Amino acid sequence: MCSKQASLEDISRFVLLFVFSSQGSLTNMSTTTDIGHGACDSKFEKTEFGFYAELDKTLDLNEFSSGIANIVKRLQFTDYSFINLDFAATPQTALASLPKSMLNSYYKERLFEHDMIVQRGICNEEAYLSSTIHNYVNAAPFRCEMTIAMNKLYQLYKSFGFYDFLNVPFHNHRGRFLLTVTIRGTNPSDFRRNTKSAEQSLLLLAEAIEHVAFDNYLDLLPRRTTNTAVNAKPLRVLNTLANNDLTIDQVAQKLGISTVTVNQHLKTVRRALNVKTNYAAIRKCISEGLISFNKGNNDG
Repeated sequence: MCSKQASLEDISRFVLLFVFSSQGSLTNMSTTTDIGHGACDSKFEKTEFGFYAELDKTLDLNEFSSGIANIVKRLQFTDYSFINLDFAATPQTALASLPKSMLNSYYKERLFEHDMIVQRGICNEEAYLSSTIHNYVNAAPFRCEMTIAMNKLYQLYKSFGFYDFLNVPFHNHRGRFLLTVTIRGTNPSDFRRNTKSAEQSLLLLAEAIEHVAFDNYLDLLPRRTTNTAVNAKPLRVLNTLANNDLTIDQVAQKLGISTVTVNQHLKTVRRALNVKTNYAAIRKCISEGLISFNKGNNDG
């Protein structure tokens, strides 16, 4: 690798080319197979519900984390971590079976500041292998803080017996998340062969982890404070719809307003939240603390 000093232009071009292109995605690797979206939807829905149901019945954080680890092992991996990418600089070790000392070194040495594995997940939702990123960094025609940090990161993982990771990003209205899995002691070539059919199942698992974490363990993952501005009247309409088994006409009657006004308030909420359905608006408002949901409430 050429060791010339990198200019800011060199680094910017390098990062933009990698992070925003399809280079490094799992689905573009000749040694892997993209399951794609043409497979049986009902099979995936059943798998996703199975993951969710299994994790939702856990009673505490230790049981939740152990439940994730058990699913990961059934998928033929040995270790995992799950983080909120929007808070990559904040230590997040609660949902991880990776060695705590390794994770502590990662944060203590501030390797997250130049971690392209994290940046890739922030900007792109395709699954990718860490070895591809490290190979890409090693081929860079310059040395800079980023390439040096990435080499230190690789050496740190290697010292604990981790030679590759499969990274599965997952983005939704609550943030950008990353599920990472690995097989301890397995070289990158063998690891690639073992990840051929895992991508879709891991994405479903990532979605289940995120939903259960925010529904049952609210303070487990760092999360964004909401900047959503919605007036009280539209929120009152949405709250009434969320907590009662009512039609739009019945909501209007309950609140003493017209159906036109109800629909206008709901439209206002959907626009403010940038969602398309009332159901999505309800979920987002509950997750951001704008309304509360009382299970079993049906006073309609």
